[in-house]
Amino acid sequence: MPTGSQLKGESCRLCWRPWESGKGDGVVYEPLVRPPLVEAVCEFRFAPTDQWDLTVPGRLYDRISDEFPLREQAQSFALQLGEGARPAEPAVQRTSDRVLMHREDGSALVQVGPHQLAVHHKLPYPGWAGFYTLIERMLGMYLEIVPSTPERVGLRYINQIPLSFSETTEIGSLITLDPPIPAEIDRPLENFYQRYELQHDAPEGILIHQTGGLQLSPEGERIVMLDLDFGSLTGSAPDVADAASWLQAAHDRVEEAFQVSVNPELLDKMRIGDQ
Repeated sequence: MPTGSQLKGESCRLCWRPWESGKGDGVVYEPLVRPPLVEAVCEFRFAPTDQWDLTVPGRLYDRISDEFPLREQAQSFALQLGEGARPAEPAVQRTSDRVLMHREDGSALVQVGPHQLAVHHKLPYPGWAGFYTLIERMLGMYLEIVPSTPERVGLRYINQIPLSFSETTEIGSLITLDPPIPAEIDRPLENFYQRYELQHDAPEGILIHQTGGLQLSPEGERIVMLDLDFGSLTGSAPDVADAASWLQAAHDRVEEAFQVSVNPELLDKMRIGDQ
């Protein structure tokens, strides 16, 4: 796998905007002073292997504890229902344990569960090259402990756009996918949610494009969510050797979706901040 500095698009245009400089050099990219990104996630799900056991999270922690010293256990649960004419009483069963390893400043974490590895980066986000370098290191160490074959690879970017970014409360002033409401039922919007699953072939996968919101952020500010999640199709996950090129292409698709989903005037405001 190439190093982060060898990747195309090092700046990560989810935190940059295209614009015409007026100097004859075509479209250039400027950093967003107020990028809406809150978290980026890269997840690997692997084919089950008998080499995985409950010591794997601890062995990975031993290798990365200097960088990710804070560790916690998380549990997943499922509701078990009976079948047939005489169903059993519903029962809650524990399905898997996951170990979360955090940086002390909360900027990143690594999550490990049965046949699963996820790398999360919050703010400050280091750009795509920096995030990929972290993914590459964590994946390499995981595979040294448990040689595995990916079943699914996913790359997800979660953005929260505060309503304060716009002078109006119109959804179209924030995102280009304004919910179409017929005039006969048009009323003040209390909330909304849209989900699109878009097929791609370069790389082969599905982009899950979700927008919604008007909910409150932890800081008490009303926000609109823009959640972009590109994942491989069943049976078409890249081999480990091809993971770098697949992730680069997936990142390109997410970048494209971000650039065309945010109102262009709003991108300008994100670029100049509160000037």
